[in-house]
Parts: sequence; C-alpha cells; structure tokens
Amino acid sequence: MENNKSYGIITYELSQVLISRIEEKLRQEMRLYHPTDARFKKVKSAAVYDGSNAESCRKVQCLVVDDSVRSIEAGAFADCGELRMLVLPAEMDEIGSCAFANCENLSLVVMPKRINSLGERCFYGCSELDCVNRLDAVSESIGAEAFANCTSLEAVTVSAKQLGEAVFENCSSLCTVRYETSADVPCRAFKNCINLSEIYFSYPENIGDEAFDGCVLLAEYTNAIHADGVGASGERAGVDIEDVEFLPYTIETIGRHAFRNCKALVAFELPDHLRELGDGAFEGCEALEVIELSCWVKANDLDLGKGVFAGCNKLVFHCEAELSPAFIEYVIENGLSIKIGEGGEVLRPGDEALAAVRIGEQVIETPHGKFYVESGILQKYVGRGGSIELPDGIIAVSFDAYRRGQGEEGKRWEYIAIGDELIEYPKPRFGVMTIPAGVRHLKSRYGGTNCADIMRLILPEGLETICEGAFNGSEKLREISFPSTLKQIGRYSFEDCTGLRHLRIPGSLERLDHMCFCGCENLESVEICEGVRYLGKSAFANCYSLSRVSLPDSLEFIDNYAFQNCGELKEINLGDKVGIGAMVFNGSGVK
Repeated sequence: MENNKSYGIITYELSQVLISRIEEKLRQEMRLYHPTDARFKKVKSAAVYDGSNAESCRKVQCLVVDDSVRSIEAGAFADCGELRMLVLPAEMDEIGSCAFANCENLSLVVMPKRINSLGERCFYGCSELDCVNRLDAVSESIGAEAFANCTSLEAVTVSAKQLGEAVFENCSSLCTVRYETSADVPCRAFKNCINLSEIYFSYPENIGDEAFDGCVLLAEYTNAIHADGVGASGERAGVDIEDVEFLPYTIETIGRHAFRNCKALVAFELPDHLRELGDGAFEGCEALEVIELSCWVKANDLDLGKGVFAGCNKLVFHCEAELSPAFIEYVIENGLSIKIGEGGEVLRPGDEALAAVRIGEQVIETPHGKFYVESGILQKYVGRGGSIELPDGIIAVSFDAYRRGQGEEGKRWEYIAIGDELIEYPKPRFGVMTIPAGVRHLKSRYGGTNCADIMRLILPEGLETICEGAFNGSEKLREISFPSTLKQIGRYSFEDCTGLRHLRIPGSLERLDHMCFCGCENLESVEICEGVRYLGKSAFANCYSLSRVSLPDSLEFIDNYAFQNCGELKEINLGDKVGIGAMVFNGSGVK
C-alpha cells in the first residue's frame, strides 16, 4: 500500500479496504446515502485520525475518526479546504471549538450515536455542508455559532439541553427545524435563515432576542410548547413571516419589537397566560388582520407597551368575552378594532357601541333582573334564569359574571340562555345533564357551575359548537351523546375527563381541536366517523389506557403529539394520504 508520507494520506485508488469501510458506514448510518453518490466519487484521498496525527491529516478529502478517539481538540482541522466528508465514531465526548471551522468544501458529516457537546464555532463557515445526520445525538450542549454561516444546511433536529447564541445564524438554505428540547431558543439562533419555512417545537422556555430575525419565508410555527418568553428581535425581526398559528399556550412575555415589520404576518393567536407585550412588538405588521385572544387573556394582568400594534391598520381582535375593561380601553385609545363572540359585529374606532363602554360602572335593570356592568362588560347578573336578553350597552360578558350572580330570592337558576347560546348549564338530575332543545352553542367555559357531578351528557340535535374548555375537568363524566349536527369541539373541551371510557365522534365535525380529549387517562376506545379531516395537537395525548382507535378515510392530517403517551396503543391503521406531524405517537406502542 502506497502512502503519501508528506501528508499521511492514503490515496483513493490504493486504499480499497478503507474506502469500503467508509462506504459501509455511510450505508449503515445514512439512509439517504448511495454508493454512487456524486460527492463520494469526487473523494480521491482518505485517512484515519487516531487523536495524535491531526497535522498529517489536514490535506485529506475524507476523514474517518478512529473509534478510540473521545474528543477532537479546538481548531484541529480548521480551514482544511480539501476536506469533503467526515465520519465520526459511534461514541464521543466532545468536538472542540472551531475544530472544523471554515472547512469550506465539507459537505457531509456522519455524527456519533452519542456525543455530549459540540464546541463554539465547531462547524462555522462550512458553506458546502448540506447534511448532518443525527444532530439530535448531541445530549448536553451545542456552542455559540456552531453551525453559523453553513449556507447549504437544509434541515436539522436539535435535542441538546443547551444551545449557544447564533447557533444556526445565516444558514440561508435551512428549511425545516425540529426543536425537540426544553432548551431556550437563544438569541439570533436562526437569524437570517431566509428559507426557513417550518419549525416544530417541543418545550422550550424562552425565545431569545432576534431568534428569527430575517426569516422571510417562515410560514409554519407548530408546537406543543411550554414557554415563558419571546425576546426582542430587532428592527428586521421576522420580515414576511406568514400564518403563525399560535404561540406556546403558557408563554408569558413577548419582548420589545419581537415581530416588528413582519410584513406578511396575517394571523396570530396570543397565548393563554400572556402577561407582557413589549413596546412595538407587532409594529409595522401591515398585513396583520386577525389576532385571536384566548379566554384567559385579561388586560388586568397584561402589561401592554407603547405602540404594540402601530401601523397594523387592518387588525381586528377576535375574542370571546373574557376581557377586562382595561383592555377595551386600550383598544379604543389606540384606534383598534375588535370582534366579540362567534357571530359578533366588528366594532371599529368611532362606533357608538365601542364608545359606550367608556361610561364606567352602572346597573341596568330589566324585567329579567339586574345587570351589573363595568365599561360595557357584564360583571354580575341577579335575576331569573331560563332565556334572557342582554340589554343595550353590554358588548361582552365576563367569565365569572353568572357564577358571581344569583337567581331571584337568592336561589340558583336552572340555566341561562341568551338566544341560542347556553351560558350557564342546567343542573344534572341523578347525574344526567340534558342540554335544552334549541341551543346551538355551548358558551360556558371550564365546567360551569353545574358540571362537577355530571356522569352522562345528552346534547340535543341542532347543537353546532362546544366552546373552549366547556367540560374541562369533569372527572365523573362517563358518557357523551354527540348530535349529528355538531360542527366544532373547542380546545380543552373534555380535557382531564378521567371517567370517559369510549367515544364516538360524529362525521359532522371536520376537525378536533387541540387537546380536546387530552388527559382522559381511562379512555379505552375512540371511533372517529367519516367526515373528520383533522386531529389537533395533543388531541388524545396522555390517554394512557387508549388501545383502540378507528380512523376515517376522510382524515387528512394528524397534528403534533396527537397520541403522545398513549402507552396501550400498539397499532393504528393510517390511510396513504394522511399527513403526520411531529412526535404524534411519541411514548405510545405505535412504531
């Protein structure tokens, strides 16, 4: 075997044993690799790095790191312009900072099955690097700028416990990110990733400053996330981000200028526990038309900065009734528009109905009873039950308005309905709750007054919607009769209904919303009828006893974590055209 002694290189032509070893490893480790891969055919030299011969390997085109090597020292192969392929051993402790920085022709890296950390700038500036398999094998940390300026990198999966700043900054070809870690999304993590279009999040706690600054094509932001903050992102933050469905439901802060000048952002949902919106958070979002306000967003707890929605001239807030007078006041003062309720009218600046809420506290008496109103929001009702009419001057109903109220002579009412909307549920009789005929919409959130002892729920034909959290936490509920007219089951509607055993979902629903049956830990079987097209995020997550699921041919997409932690679910029949989100069957028996 001939060696080039000056560089310690074993030539391609005379090293068939080593080349065969590399090919076999690539076949084993990377399904996408094929022996006729053009990049492999270009390799004319290869060598084995044993931990002590870095200098002699610096001109090699294919580098195989010996199985005995546990770490690669800082800068060991920086600026190796000839290196094209890197094959690492099955287990390593770390790759040092700048170890392969500016290896401008390096295009393929076979990662270890287990590795603790990647140092700062370890692959910085590897502009031809388009494939790093098993990046999720890094368990502890990926250093700052580790893959910054890797302009050919197309997709990554991250599981490390800690990430450094600007870890993927300027990865201009990066299209898809799976962020399967609870680590913070650091400052400038994906800044100027101009082709980034999909992000699948797990459970990070913070999104740092400028994390998505300049992500001009970001169109899908999907998660089952547990987060506490979104940092400021700077002047050019996320220009042209589109169709962000929702942020983490427990997120608490959106920082200063976090989404400023996101010119193509059309719709946004503010998370349940949001407490702070920083100055100019959505400034200059010219195309922003809709912001959904969850039922838990209360302006009493929401610190609104200056110019949060400046320049959002098309914006309309869509919300139900859980708003404080302070938020309504903010809407008026800033010349914004708001739509309250499913069929409510859009109230725009200058409308009398919107201006009327500035009256302050008042008591409105009608033949039905007394309505205690503050700034247009019904705070308490005292009067008779049954069907009532809201008097003029009330544009919304507080979440606890009827729970704080009472019937005539101090008695509780049987139920309260406004038109075809049931606001306060009837009291169960012998464990059975029967919703009155003629009701089309259930509007009482999170159990209502009468849901603690419900065992059977009878819903009438003609019912169309069940609101968010409607029977959440009704632990004794064992049986539900869904009507054939039902069109929507809101998020969290039957979450933690631990008494449920069997469900039959009618085909009149096209979709099941996020977490609608999450945490029904004794649920054993689910039949979803023909017509349903979409299963929402975490729809049946943590249904530990679920073992049988029947899916319809109409189903088109199962979103992230839909059956996560369904340990008894061993198999499920999916149609050929069903799309699958991230970690749908994570923690289940389905492979």
